[in-house]
Amino acid sequence: MYRNCNIALVIPARNEERLIVPTLEGVPPLVDLVTVIDVGSTDRTADLVRGRAAQDPRVTLVRHEFN
Repeated sequence: MYRNCNIALVIPARNEERLIVPTLEGVPPLVDLVTVIDVGSTDRTADLVRGRAAQDPRVTLVRHEFN
């Protein structure tokens, strides 16, 4: 929360298994909600986001089968 306002971050991702975890780890504590939109990834992006979501309750995943 920043100045009594909730802060949300939306991250579009497609085949970002190499960088998605460091990106999520770098989100500052003032961000209240992080939504990753996986748009048709064919790699492990969604699995890695789910794993991070299990550790950080701010993280959620929205998955689309196609871009």
